[in-house]
Amino acid sequence: MRVLIVNNADVLGGAAKAAYRLHIAFLKQGIDSQMVVQFKQSGEESIVCLSGSDKFKKGLVATVPTLDSIPLMLYRKRQDELFSSNFLPTGRLLRYINESNADIVNLHWVAGGFLRIEDIPKIKKPIIWTLHDMWAFTGGCHYDQFCGKFLNHCGKCPVLGSSKLKDLAYRNFDRKLFAVKRHPNLIVNGLSKWIANEALKSKVFQGKEVVSIPNTIDSNVFKPIDKGFAKSLMGLDPSKKHILFGAMSATSDKRKGFTYLAEAIKRLDFDEEEVEILVLGASQSVNSPVFRYRTIYLGKFQDDLAINLVFNAADISVVPSLQENLSNFIMESMSSGTGVVCFDIGGNSDMVNHKVTGYLASEVSGIDLALGISWSIHHSVELGKGSRRFVLENFSGEVVVKRYLDFSTRFLKNHPIAR
Repeated sequence: MRVLIVNNADVLGGAAKAAYRLHIAFLKQGIDSQMVVQFKQSGEESIVCLSGSDKFKKGLVATVPTLDSIPLMLYRKRQDELFSSNFLPTGRLLRYINESNADIVNLHWVAGGFLRIEDIPKIKKPIIWTLHDMWAFTGGCHYDQFCGKFLNHCGKCPVLGSSKLKDLAYRNFDRKLFAVKRHPNLIVNGLSKWIANEALKSKVFQGKEVVSIPNTIDSNVFKPIDKGFAKSLMGLDPSKKHILFGAMSATSDKRKGFTYLAEAIKRLDFDEEEVEILVLGASQSVNSPVFRYRTIYLGKFQDDLAINLVFNAADISVVPSLQENLSNFIMESMSSGTGVVCFDIGGNSDMVNHKVTGYLASEVSGIDLALGISWSIHHSVELGKGSRRFVLENFSGEVVVKRYLDFSTRFLKNHPIAR
């Protein structure tokens, strides 16, 4: 079986890392996999960057996300949230896909102007569209902030700050309805049970089959090491407990729930000398909150080995997101042998088994989050062991690739490629 993975980038961003890990897992299991991207940073030879090594072409490609956002300039009251229209021509990508020898095209994160919506029905191969967020079935936002308009028809978009029914989100929604309906061999993979269920309910994917096969992770990279050793390597005090919070734009993205973490930390009853806070994905600024516990801002890491060290230096990780699909952060933490405290929302319960691999706060509040952090720190060793075991059983490359193969074989039997 030949698979072509299509993603905006190879390693930059959460969706890119997930798609890249799947691609590598395919190769390790002997599957003929290729990956095509708009932005390439890795040295993996089986990944094709459409702009090649030409500096001029790379410069043009770098402007694509900005050009794709031009229609947003009409909405001056829009929120500072990601919104993608994908209206730019993408004929070169379309030709590459159709001329490839792939049996299945696995679309991943194709927003940011990478694949024009109207080009989806022009793909002459069976498609598995893997959902890393809600964009595929909304009018352009990547998380709907609970507005639920994707169930019927987007318009008067809260993210755009729009009061008009037939706004940009309305038109984008129509474009997706038309494009998805016209491709006869398209199936949807929701990485989490939550997003699979949202896709199943959506108007855009009405009548399409929806399955749920998760991300995979390299458990030989993200693995437990001695926590005292990890703390010492990072210059931390091994006698202290460390609480890790991590997200891109960790302290500024409302969806990431930093305010709930801040409230929870205030409610903790540990002595000030017992605990330190680690923040991964953000640097300290003049607007950073001040806690009574020492807070260390680690900034952004790209190297997986360094990130694994951070997870091992932490006694517990906290993910207070309000909307989440299948968090790489949670999976990486668990694979590294560090349990996770989070809200029982989105796809979190696909990974966090309450009081076995972490703590699922049933109430979205700083109070319940604080209870979870306190309980988990006292049970961090057993949570770490449970987390590692759960990842190996459910998200290892062998397990996930087998699920993809079993499903893809059935899919191709029902939707044979036209040669």
